[in-house]
Amino acid sequence: MEYNVTMVSAFIDIGEFGKGALNNKRDHRIYQKWSWAYSAIYSPLVFYTDSPSFADHMQHVRQKQPDLTKIILVNRTSLWAFQLRDAIAAIYRAGYPVHYPNTVYPDYTCVTHAKFEFIKDAILNSYFYSRHVVWVDVGYFRDMWTRHKNTTAFTMHPLANLDPKRVLCTQVGAPNFKMAWRDIFWKNINWVAGGFFLAKRQVMMDFVLQYQRAVELFLRLNQSQVEQHVLYSIYTDEGREIVKPTIELQPIQSDWFDLGFNSLVPVNDSSFS
Repeated sequence: MEYNVTMVSAFIDIGEFGKGALNNKRDHRIYQKWSWAYSAIYSPLVFYTDSPSFADHMQHVRQKQPDLTKIILVNRTSLWAFQLRDAIAAIYRAGYPVHYPNTVYPDYTCVTHAKFEFIKDAILNSYFYSRHVVWVDVGYFRDMWTRHKNTTAFTMHPLANLDPKRVLCTQVGAPNFKMAWRDIFWKNINWVAGGFFLAKRQVMMDFVLQYQRAVELFLRLNQSQVEQHVLYSIYTDEGREIVKPTIELQPIQSDWFDLGFNSLVPVNDSSFS
């Protein structure tokens, strides 16, 4: 069966960490709470985790959609992203500016890179066939119950204005493509958000390969950051010279989570509730 969109998401357990500030703690419990939103989405979901307990939790979350759910346990040490950990940690130890958690926890940086690795695996293995693939962070739909109080079931569809040759994402800051990518990394400057990327399958695959190549290029230059800053840096004038991107973004200016919520179509069939 062909679906409109296959969702790809993940949870890698790196323990407790500070998000935005040292005292703003996050751990697996808050992601378990936020992930309950996926119980309401009746679209295929490929979910990756290195935590058996979180895998069991997601099975429970998706108990109404077992045929639309593929949960994959991974060993994170075998992942491409975590094989970069030592190089990333060495960069952060060498007097790098502190931005929680991006340039403080090498494991957190690796988690953001792993998103693209998981997308690639989901496409290559065709766990579900759909023309489009979307990455959604595990906590992306955290506001589901406040935004949609009276709706219990949705499916995900590409927005009508999707450029078939680009990757749709959320723009959260005004870009300056003349900026040096080193300043983007060191000053933690955002252009696009990292929680939602949607594209046609082959476009997404090419985008992933381009991203992985860029990460490795920047590491060889002793620079590291999370996915949002890597992406911004790729498309600067300076970044284009070294990365030579062939896949472009389609940034839509909105709040951090709007694109995902705008892609959800309510299902009125009572059998879904």
